[in-house]
Amino acid sequence: MPSSISSSDKYNRAETRPIPDQPWGQALLICLVVTIAAMSWWEWRALDYGLIRGSYEGTGLWAVERRKLDREGADAIAILGSSRMLFDTNLDVWEEVTGVRPIQLANEGTSPRRFLADLADDPDFTGLIIVGVSSGLYLDPSPGYRGERLDRYREESPSHWLGQKIHNQLSDVFAFLDSFNALFYQIDFYVEFWDRDGVDRRVNREMRLGNQGPDRQLTMWKPVEDGGFFREQVLEFWQEGFSMPTVPDEVIEGAISFTIEQIAKLHTKGADVVFVYPPFGGGYMEQEIAKNRRERIWQPMVERFDALTIHFQDYPELSEGMVTPEWSHLSPQSAKDFSRALAGIVMEELERRDSPATRLFKN
Repeated sequence: MPSSISSSDKYNRAETRPIPDQPWGQALLICLVVTIAAMSWWEWRALDYGLIRGSYEGTGLWAVERRKLDREGADAIAILGSSRMLFDTNLDVWEEVTGVRPIQLANEGTSPRRFLADLADDPDFTGLIIVGVSSGLYLDPSPGYRGERLDRYREESPSHWLGQKIHNQLSDVFAFLDSFNALFYQIDFYVEFWDRDGVDRRVNREMRLGNQGPDRQLTMWKPVEDGGFFREQVLEFWQEGFSMPTVPDEVIEGAISFTIEQIAKLHTKGADVVFVYPPFGGGYMEQEIAKNRRERIWQPMVERFDALTIHFQDYPELSEGMVTPEWSHLSPQSAKDFSRALAGIVMEELERRDSPATRLFKN
């Protein structure tokens, strides 16, 4: 027994290892200097590339804006639509003209129909909705490219909420890389792999077009606005979609009938809605004319919607001098000019129609 105890003690005894004296303060200082130098170099490279501080990103950002309607629904102006309403709406200018800062809820590459129904069914929303109509996207009955954002708003977890909050705070300090600069996105976009017959690679591609700031204010990315390599990429991407087939009449009828139902719901609870056909040019204008979209899609909306409808070509102030560098979206300065003119027209026309939404305007 004694020998067993002795053996056990031998292996259980704690042994202390002396830590040699080292210049720990100097090592910490060197580590700190190297870290700051490396981060400064990376920040300089990011800014030189065209990234900016205060460029927010994330599915949760839409949920942040949607929750504003939960607080301001009776007195809010909401912007719905696709990417044209994102780029073409300057929130500062709208606030300057109307006295109310709109809530930006448009989504790139996505029909606003699902989001329009969400507001029509919300008993607490009795404000005004400005809906941008991009003919092809508006007709799409599917949730679309960003349809999951409504689900995120309804089911957001505490960790998702906190992650978005932290990201927004850090984005004010650092020019972060975004999803368009992710390694696998770059590989997928720039490296040519062979595809099976019938595979449409276009559905897996995105283009960096703008920088998104607080309140989801989106402005065109300067390298795209200025032209050159990045703009040519965007134009090439747009042209890949020009071969899509003409939309059948029954799809148009389905979209119009669906929208008429939502308009009725909004009017019943004292809300109002305006439909806007934003500017475009170049190849998109050629497609618009060739496929007769204004007559087939927009004109039936004008005739059947019990709502104010505004087409940019019907108002010189919404069309003359407007610059669309990559055919589909307005330059930052044109977005300001367009927003100023559109806000004025909306106020004037709703006043003429004796709309209940005129109570929202403070100017």
